[in-house]
Amino acid sequence: MPKKSLNINPFHGGLNEHSDARDIAHQELSSVENVAVADIGKVNLIGRGYQDSVKGTGHLKPGVGAFRFASDRQVTDASESPSQYLVVADGLNGYVYFYEKDSDGALSWWSSNISMGGAFSPTYYYADGILRVHDGDFTRSSKWFGYVDSGLYQEAANSNTPIHTITKFATTDQKLKSFGDLSKTVAIRDATTANPSDANLGTHLNLAYWLSEGGSWSGIYEFGFAPVYKGGQEGPMTEASDQVVMFEHKLSIQLYVTTASHSPDDDDDHDLGDDRIVGVNVYFRENGNQDYFFLKSFDLEQGGKDRWLKYNGSLHTAYGFHAGTLALNADPASVASYASTTITVTYTNTASGFTGRTGFLRLVGGQVTPVYFRLTSLATANHSVPIINPGPGSRVFKVQLLDEDFNILKESSTRTVTISDSGSAVPPDLDPNHPDSYFLEDSGDPDDQYEYDT
Repeated sequence: MPKKSLNINPFHGGLNEHSDARDIAHQELSSVENVAVADIGKVNLIGRGYQDSVKGTGHLKPGVGAFRFASDRQVTDASESPSQYLVVADGLNGYVYFYEKDSDGALSWWSSNISMGGAFSPTYYYADGILRVHDGDFTRSSKWFGYVDSGLYQEAANSNTPIHTITKFATTDQKLKSFGDLSKTVAIRDATTANPSDANLGTHLNLAYWLSEGGSWSGIYEFGFAPVYKGGQEGPMTEASDQVVMFEHKLSIQLYVTTASHSPDDDDDHDLGDDRIVGVNVYFRENGNQDYFFLKSFDLEQGGKDRWLKYNGSLHTAYGFHAGTLALNADPASVASYASTTITVTYTNTASGFTGRTGFLRLVGGQVTPVYFRLTSLATANHSVPIINPGPGSRVFKVQLLDEDFNILKESSTRTVTISDSGSAVPPDLDPNHPDSYFLEDSGDPDDQYEYDT
């Protein structure tokens, strides 16, 4: 008796590895390889025939060894050209390889790879142009792979040309690390009388400070440093061991970063340990407090309004410290009481580091005191400062040179002036809101202080 034929063609039930092969449904499969059965009544081969993509003696872990992504740059030379990549992991030896197909259709293995540090179970995540490789067994650190485009320490003196450029594909740990984690040291340096020396600058980050009177900082303070990464993310903070003691002081700070000798386009590794770092945030707290408070953010690319400057610890320790004289060598042009007149301030500066800087002369002794006189330059000059004389009698005048932040750079000796009685009545207080008042600009100081422009 002839056997009956059974036509089985709907395989869309998929693979059934749990039931015995004799017990599975007609639309299910007990074994299948390299075919797709999603369409009812059809069996299709998966993919097309390409050359072998296994790198050397790679050991792929089934189901997790390979990953595909596209990029607008080529990893081989970082040029802007759309490319597609097959990422292949050697899970046994701990390496990830890149197989590239560029816009011209060329196929090649990238000569570099990502090292995971040993055997791992690969898993991938790709977003915003960044590939992240993780270990499913949680024994290896996750890795970050992406293109870095940074122009660090741009100099105003050289048309904002960076001292160090990093334009390359970089591989680093995914975890955002502190400077301590990156084996970079931080320190606080007293710059009241001199800038940091070569001996200090062996430290990677130096926060120089100097104090002036008339501020609100009182106590013993501690400082911490946190790296800022691409995209604005902040790493953990590293505390400096130094402390600063202040009593009613103003605090001025300046950051020094120790760098290697770079040609701008050299793509050397970042001096602070991670190619993704683009800034430094500084925090402070009063000794005994638990919480740190934000103090200042330093942009490692553009810097501040004056950009970055190269500093040499053996040549520039006196850079920016005033050297010269400040004096009132003559009485006011008129010594009559309550007269609107001028007094000449003689000022010399022989120090380096003051090009392009501005400041103020603060004159004490007039009817309105102190008077602030704006300086557009701190170079040697004589300045006629407008004042209103005080009442008749023996009066003491004095002048101070201030920098942009109202820190005292130099102070003159006092000058005693005999003011004659002009017969004029005491003038009314100056009103900055009155158009007829002898007033040009309010200094913003809470005291009765007035500022005259040059």
